[in-house]
Amino acid sequence: LGPVTIVFHPHGRAAGTGAHAAAGTAPAARRADGDESSTSRGSKHRLSSTPRMVLDALPGRGTATALLCLASKLLAVSCTGNPAERQKLAAGIDMGFLVLIGALSGIAARPALSVMRQTLVEIVVVHLALEMVYSWWDAANGGKPMGKDMIIHHVAAVVSGLFCLFFHNGAFFSPGVKLVVTECTTALPVSLRLARTSGKYKGIHGMAIGLIMPLAFMWRTRYSMDVFRHTKSIMDDMGGVLGVRGWWMALGGVGGVVCCNAYWTVKIFQGLYKKLFGKKRKPKRAERENGT
Repeated sequence: LGPVTIVFHPHGRAAGTGAHAAAGTAPAARRADGDESSTSRGSKHRLSSTPRMVLDALPGRGTATALLCLASKLLAVSCTGNPAERQKLAAGIDMGFLVLIGALSGIAARPALSVMRQTLVEIVVVHLALEMVYSWWDAANGGKPMGKDMIIHHVAAVVSGLFCLFFHNGAFFSPGVKLVVTECTTALPVSLRLARTSGKYKGIHGMAIGLIMPLAFMWRTRYSMDVFRHTKSIMDDMGGVLGVRGWWMALGGVGGVVCCNAYWTVKIFQGLYKKLFGKKRKPKRAERENGT
């Protein structure tokens, strides 16, 4: 090694000359050792923020995530003893998964994080489709089948999500990921069913659910209507609804989700009214004898 000369600059930084500088092992060079050059990395970061880079991203990551959730759910429910336990466990797994994806979609709605939108929409589309398949399997093995309103919601959401993924080069990812945000309320209907079956709906749990759930579903309905208007405004900018290829998938799918949310909101307020002002049902003889 040759001699090393340290030159002190007025601003307190030292520059190395000699063997280390010649060999390219100055601190900045060592930090970049084994990595891309700063110019290459900077250009990659600039490209990754463009919508085109979103579309060029490797597809299938969202599908793999949804399949992982399904595999974990099947493993867990296979360890339960009866269909009722199996259904509660599956609902809990789906609830946690959808609440997390809904929260991440709220973050991805910001333009600076738009690179996440395609993957999040893909996750939800595949997950909801697999939920319907799982429900069919569960019902065939003694479980409770999925309600018609839930089937309509899931089909409508899957159709609108497929439109976002495969039509118009990602122009509808923004309203698509916003629609996923509504899944943040999934914990409320799950909690309602659990409170009813456990007998805790009459206490503080029932009061909390009765207060939060109507407000949450009013917001969910209003927010999904905003997504519908956002979708239509993008189509208007593209020359009109009828000129947009696959327009019926987008407006029909989002419109179906809006109708389901409005239907559930009405049902929630009807149930709340009955709970507050309805006549209490007298217990049947079998219930009195069992003390339930």
